[in-house]
Amino acid sequence: AIGIIRCVCEAVALLCAAAFLVSWILSGFSLGWTQNRNILMQSPSTIMFLLSCFLILASVPGRIACVPQYEDVLVIWALVLAWPRFLFFYRGFQLVGSFVVMISKMCKSDLVRFIVIYAIFLMGFSQGLYVTFIGTNNEIFDSPLGSMLGLFHMTLGEFGRSE
Repeated sequence: AIGIIRCVCEAVALLCAAAFLVSWILSGFSLGWTQNRNILMQSPSTIMFLLSCFLILASVPGRIACVPQYEDVLVIWALVLAWPRFLFFYRGFQLVGSFVVMISKMCKSDLVRFIVIYAIFLMGFSQGLYVTFIGTNNEIFDSPLGSMLGLFHMTLGEFGRSE
């Protein structure tokens, strides 16, 4: 019984994702692609939701081919990309509406500013460490990209030392 309910819910999710993508394409034809693009530029959550719908549809071959790793990665990213769209609809509730507006303003200003500054420092320091460790037998800083990833792991608190 649970398997049947799951299959029905997955089919409904696929149909809804396909319907949303088709309605977006039809609105592009009726409004014009320039107007449709301008609407999307004003609403990043809609862009993320469109991408999540596309990822839901792209996960179908993984389900058919019985490749759960492929399907799981796509569905996880689809869920991550879909949550801002749901926050948009929570703005109307008195209990959580002000918090949703506050979180969206914080994401638009503070979080973007932090990510830009963090990326600049990460790239600068990682390349400095790469140049510093050229010629040594250091496995973390052996390539420019590996240096960036290694420094990112270090900022998360993982220094790779054994105790």
